[in-house]
Amino acid sequence: MKTMLIDVNTDKFQLTTLEGKTYNVEPWDISICCTWSPTVEIEIKTENGENVCKNLSSNQKVRLK
Repeated sequence: MKTMLIDVNTDKFQLTTLEGKTYNVEPWDISICCTWSPTVEIEIKTENGENVCKNLSSNQKVRLK
């Protein structure tokens, strides 16, 4: 599912999308997505049995709980 990132909450290890959905990020991956800009296009998908969030402009990925 492609969507737009609105917020990264580093205290709660969460991403929030334009639709208001929140996703929990693995704590050791939060340092990757905390550098992502709001409004960047992201994709939420399952890859190799894990749920991941991919930044479509930089190809960086973080694991979701």
